[in-house]
Amino acid sequence: MAESTQRFGGLSGNYRAFLWQNGQAPTFLRDPSDLDTTLLRPHRGAGLSFDQRFADYVTFFGRLGWASGEGLPFDRALALGAEIGGSYWSRGADALGVAFGVNRSSEAFRNGSARVVDAAGSPVFGFAAHGAEQVAEIYYRFRVHQNFEISPDFQLIRDPAGNPAAKPVKLIGIRLQLTQ
Repeated sequence: MAESTQRFGGLSGNYRAFLWQNGQAPTFLRDPSDLDTTLLRPHRGAGLSFDQRFADYVTFFGRLGWASGEGLPFDRALALGAEIGGSYWSRGADALGVAFGVNRSSEAFRNGSARVVDAAGSPVFGFAAHGAEQVAEIYYRFRVHQNFEISPDFQLIRDPAGNPAAKPVKLIGIRLQLTQ
């Protein structure tokens, strides 16, 4: 990983470029004759990321990633977002964040998703993936104590797994962080 901290207009930002490799990443079923769902294959990738303060309490961030390897459902990802510090509403340690992302389905997944069947011959996926899934997220980080934060989170995923016929998926989560 290469990382640099830069200042623009007196406001700091972090910029990163990285490479990664996973020698035993799980794969999706690629062929009707390949019914072993536990296949592990090497995957590798690269990415760029940044977080740049834009104003005293506003930070923009972005992530761009590429991946390659056999059996990847997604091979490209892009996410952009912003975090607004709670000082605007007299809660300086809190923050409101919003992000949007796109995960592009890989060519192998697009080509193989409609023809993958289970042992009984029934379609596993039941659709032909194409394009990308789109993700929108909003969260609020609430500092309860200097060592404890709660972050409720909502995500909406359109075209999950690149399936334009699928209904949007709505996820609600909560993150608890306890530090010393």
